[in-house]
Amino acid sequence: MARTWIQSANVEIDDQTGALLVQPVGSPANVVVNAVATHLQFNASTQTISAANNNRRGLVIHNGASVDLFVKFGSDASSGDYTYKVLPGMHVELLALAYGGIITGWCASGDWVYVTELISA
Repeated sequence: MARTWIQSANVEIDDQTGALLVQPVGSPANVVVNAVATHLQFNASTQTISAANNNRRGLVIHNGASVDLFVKFGSDASSGDYTYKVLPGMHVELLALAYGGIITGWCASGDWVYVTELISA
């Protein structure tokens, strides 16, 4: 595995799977984070960005669409009911995330949204 230090974390990339493993410095050895990257195409309907997961430790959402993306901690995100509004070409980093419930999104275009979820092992 390739290993490098980034600020206060030990970051490794698994040579076989390409999985990103992050271990915060000073944490117990069993606190390892896997990064799972996905992309979603929105068509003016609510979609699940991240299923409920109590092992989720962070989330990065990039709006690749040409219109606003509305993200909600919970079900049925909409332009009138959301937690975060992500402008076109922008992203939101939810690091050290303690919320383990479902996260949904709504976007009016048929463009793509890119999500990276950080999960403890």
